[in-house]
Amino acid sequence: MKKIILAADGKNFPVGAFEFIKELNQSEGLLLTGAFLHAINFEEFLPGVFANYPGPVIDFIEEEKLLVKKQVQHFEELCKRNGIEYRVHEESMNWDIEDLAKETRFADMMIMSEELFCNEFSQGEPNSFMQQTIHRSECPVVCVPEKFKPFNKVVFAYDGKKDSMYALKQFCHLFPQFSKKETNIVYAKEGEDDVIPDMGYLEEYAGRHFENLNFEKLPFNGKKHFGEWAKEKDDILLVSGSYGRSGLSTSFNKSFVEDIIREHHIPVFIAHN
Repeated sequence: MKKIILAADGKNFPVGAFEFIKELNQSEGLLLTGAFLHAINFEEFLPGVFANYPGPVIDFIEEEKLLVKKQVQHFEELCKRNGIEYRVHEESMNWDIEDLAKETRFADMMIMSEELFCNEFSQGEPNSFMQQTIHRSECPVVCVPEKFKPFNKVVFAYDGKKDSMYALKQFCHLFPQFSKKETNIVYAKEGEDDVIPDMGYLEEYAGRHFENLNFEKLPFNGKKHFGEWAKEKDDILLVSGSYGRSGLSTSFNKSFVEDIIREHHIPVFIAHN
């Protein structure tokens, strides 16, 4: 049995993410913890403005509490209906990344919506709050589109570095039930060099975990064009070791994973050491 965090804010229930969780629960029982975030404390961003107008702030807080309460009730009803063991954690009223970081410290995996997570407060996905959450997570994260449908293939974005192998190993440990799916380990690099780094080691390890395993060398720059390549696939789950860089929330170096999340097209499994 695994412990999974479902991260959601008070206004948007992640339907696609819950569908993914339902599928996981069918193959292995799990403990699902709903981590419900309250609204951002706008007083932190606009100091002094709300001090002169406390009424609207109080109304906003009360409305937010009611919204979170409704989301929690909906979450509990869905868990009971689908036979999922669950817990509910309501995070603090202020945005504090440490709250979610602590949640992930005691979990095997966190799941969130690609397009709904904190989208009220920051335009575009992945927004700054999502970036912070993925970067600070101490367990793997799965970002799921709202129009989730079961996937038939698993694609590993491999670059020969330790983060991509770490993500591959984490996926193997968490999802042994997917070992029979068609699995493609994809390496992208410009030029005619068709050598996948450490191919012998990679084949030895991955071959012990996947029954239908393929390797593919793509002749283009992965950071620039991998997102476009993935857009043509509609039945895959992508595994990546991205988001491991420090200072990501303030100096985000755009990656193919960011492009894929923005498309709301396929689920993405992210693990960084």
